[in-house]
Amino acid sequence: MLDAMLLLLVSGVAQLTQMLDWNARNAARLWATSAGPTRSNFAAIVRGGEMFIPSMNGLFQPFMLPPNKFFQPKPAFLSWMVTQFSKHLIYDVGSGVGHVSRLLTEYGLSVVAIDNNGRQEREFAVESVDGTSCGYRKGSVVMLCRPCHGDFASDVIEQAIRCKAGAIVYVGLKENSNIDLAEYRKYFKMKMRNVGADNERVYVMGTEYLKRNM
Repeated sequence: MLDAMLLLLVSGVAQLTQMLDWNARNAARLWATSAGPTRSNFAAIVRGGEMFIPSMNGLFQPFMLPPNKFFQPKPAFLSWMVTQFSKHLIYDVGSGVGHVSRLLTEYGLSVVAIDNNGRQEREFAVESVDGTSCGYRKGSVVMLCRPCHGDFASDVIEQAIRCKAGAIVYVGLKENSNIDLAEYRKYFKMKMRNVGADNERVYVMGTEYLKRNM
């Protein structure tokens, strides 16, 4: 009975995370505040930005998100990235399984994929780094493709500006741009439409803003 309850709770967290693609911090908060008789019996722990949950044998194991691919880039986007940033190091922040990083690399670009959430599958070498505190190389390109909603995107932008990034690229749905970019939205210019399977758009932070804050 106890094992069945644990399995049900883990399954519930996994399904919610798959639906919302929350980061490990939000998933841990969901676990800690969940109602029901199992709340006091089980707990999740977060170490080094990664979430660990109890397994059937009583040991803790990494909590892995499903291999979702929210942004499916079209060749036009990949070609545009080459024309714009062929001489720059690109950080793919919140890269998930790393499929966008893999494609950009195949197009000859230099890419570092970072994501502090584990995934059940990977297509590229992804470093376990929090994008909100990453030490981005000066002059590099910080790219966000369909990031999770909330403060994450704006916190990454703030950190990129602090590290003197050369460009900040956001790829997302039109209706999500104001939510994700928050107070920085007015400094981004739309550069391309229909760059993915869901007709995402590309927005780039104006260089004049970055130069003023360098």
